[in-house]
Amino acid sequence: MAAPNLSRPSGIYGHTVAMTCGVNDQEVIANSAGSNKILKINVIRLASIAESNTYASAKITKGATSVYLIKDALVLPRSSFVVLDKNEYLYLEEGDSLWIKASASTSIDAMIHYEEIL
Repeated sequence: MAAPNLSRPSGIYGHTVAMTCGVNDQEVIANSAGSNKILKINVIRLASIAESNTYASAKITKGATSVYLIKDALVLPRSSFVVLDKNEYLYLEEGDSLWIKASASTSIDAMIHYEEIL
């Protein structure tokens, strides 16, 4: 694994992922092993599209280890919840991935903005 030098990257590409989350953990973004890149997650915003309270979880996996950013956080009806913003970004290194799930099927929309750094 050879992560890029962040002070001299060869390229930075912006991406946005938009998806509706279900009751099972869904891999939203993955940085495959040996990719030779870093993914900088700038924003994770979850929006309730349900008419009742919904709960959402977001976690990072590093190999066999999972670490929650939020677990069963309340997202009120027709509102949004910011898990992460540009002031508190994180990096997905090679082999890491971001997972999201909701307490009810098709109740949470997720919007993730990130940079692929080569």
